[in-house]
Amino acid sequence: MQQFEKLLQACPDTRIICPHTAYQFLEIYGGKEADIGYITRLLETFPNLSFDISLWKISPVYLREESWLELLERFSSRFLFGTDMTDSYSVQADWMPAYRSILNSLSTEAAANIGKHTIKGIIETYDYY
Repeated sequence: MQQFEKLLQACPDTRIICPHTAYQFLEIYGGKEADIGYITRLLETFPNLSFDISLWKISPVYLREESWLELLERFSSRFLFGTDMTDSYSVQADWMPAYRSILNSLSTEAAANIGKHTIKGIIETYDYY
């Protein structure tokens, strides 16, 4: 069993949020970057796993592929939008239309889950405040 899967299995009550749709992370731990089959299997196996759809160094355009849109739709309560592009509003202006396009390609419910409900549910579950 891979190291990451061992972590997920050992900590079933801990919510693990994989950043950047696991870009590079999956490659390091045995998957391939943007490997939809591996991500699907992880989501089916580990209910404590979520992903954010922000990406790093690559365009989010691959998320518009039909197979990715189906995955985002199916597991919308396990995906969330996040970004760490905080150093430049001009960078955000370049990337945000692509993310809006992805969310607009989904059902209203799935887009709302990814855009706000998933993270809200995580925060409320752990009652940080």
